[in-house]
Amino acid sequence: MKRRFRGHIRFLLFVSAFIIISALVTTVYCAREYTFPVYNTYTQMKVTGTEYKAQNDNVELKDVKTVNNIVYATFVPKSVGYDEVRFITKVDNSDFDGDITIKYWAGPFGTIICLNYLINFEGSLYVIVLFLLLAAVFAVDLVYLYIYCAKKALFGYTMVAFGGVGLFIIHYLIANIATIIDSFRLGYQFGLGNYLYYTAQSGDEFSRAVTIPMAVFCILLIISNLWLIRHEGYRIQNLLGVILGILWFAGHVINRLCAVQTYFDELKLFTISSGALSVLLSYFLCMLFATALSAFLASRNTPPMDRDYIIILGCAIRKDGSLTPILKGRVDAAINFAKKQLEENGREVKFVPSGGQGSDEVISEGEAMQRYLTEQSIDEDKILPEMKSVNTFENIKLSKKIIEADAENEYNAAFATTNYHVFRGYILAKKLGLKNARGISSKTKWYFFPNAFLREFVGLIVDKWKLHLLVLVLIILTFTGIVMFLN
Repeated sequence: MKRRFRGHIRFLLFVSAFIIISALVTTVYCAREYTFPVYNTYTQMKVTGTEYKAQNDNVELKDVKTVNNIVYATFVPKSVGYDEVRFITKVDNSDFDGDITIKYWAGPFGTIICLNYLINFEGSLYVIVLFLLLAAVFAVDLVYLYIYCAKKALFGYTMVAFGGVGLFIIHYLIANIATIIDSFRLGYQFGLGNYLYYTAQSGDEFSRAVTIPMAVFCILLIISNLWLIRHEGYRIQNLLGVILGILWFAGHVINRLCAVQTYFDELKLFTISSGALSVLLSYFLCMLFATALSAFLASRNTPPMDRDYIIILGCAIRKDGSLTPILKGRVDAAINFAKKQLEENGREVKFVPSGGQGSDEVISEGEAMQRYLTEQSIDEDKILPEMKSVNTFENIKLSKKIIEADAENEYNAAFATTNYHVFRGYILAKKLGLKNARGISSKTKWYFFPNAFLREFVGLIVDKWKLHLLVLVLIILTFTGIVMFLN
């Protein structure tokens, strides 16, 4: 996977370099002059003359023409530097003479860029299309990597990152393409400044688009958490849905309030805050959606029928030492897989029931599962119990040691757990070096799922907090820079 990942990084760097160079070449080739609409004659006016004054003499007038009652002035660069041009259009009624100031930047290689309203230059649409193409390449590549991880059962935070960032880029692409289509439909020129502005606003478009489904999702999360607390008791882990729901509603309300204030925001403080907050919200939502989908796909994945060992991840047992429905489901799933594998290719497996003894348990979880396995006619020499672990991390760590002590050659392992817990099993198996481990899932109550997805989402953020912090800082700095630059 690392080799494939490096190959994709090299490919994306090559494409990025190619498109950036192409954009620069396109700009140099196209941006040799710029035509600006300086006056609308409103049909009854007749143009009698024009005059202009370039403040720094870095640009000069090339041509003036009238098309569909609009007067256009074409300027070309003379020397590198900033310039302001005052252009006066004289008509047959002096009370209606036109007077406009045009801001230009005369760049190197004979280029000229108009700075009025939003940045624009001849050929800017071609440059925008190139950058959208670059974004599309990134999105397609990330989606491909996500699908590849799903097919190869490479479930983990890297897979989530592929899906989350890919979705983030896709929503940005949709927002910009829709804006370009609208610009053609409404007949106005779409320039680089428009592109930058709508890029900065794409997060707001996304957060508004998912308002209703996210509101429903958060309400269902809160309900499922309350149901979970009712059946499983109060623990901070069982409140993740309530916390996320409150945070999302609060963030959405604050974002909407900031968005309203942008109309009266001369210092651009609320404009920056609103845009940055909406981008951050959309980024985390994309990561949440990718986590939920990854956890679901992990629970639906079926291991190949070539396993040598099955680790059964433990959980609480009853006071009399018998298995709870959840734990029984995990053991039954392991047994059913072993029987199916034996029927299909005659390959037997060994079971590693894993779990220590809790303070309120009469025996260890590993021993309780061992008893149940023998009751199900599993030979004792096929059972290698692990009875010291206190959590999932230790379940896999200590079981791996038992397997390595028993295995004579290379082996293929699987772990059996409840469907909502499979994704975490993959993450810990990879972290602990249990190579090629695959998950076997058992069914459970619906209300466990939402909270499990949230736990993996929080785990993703915590496990890769430096990377996410870097991404968030870059997003905020980029957005702030765009807003300040355009204003």
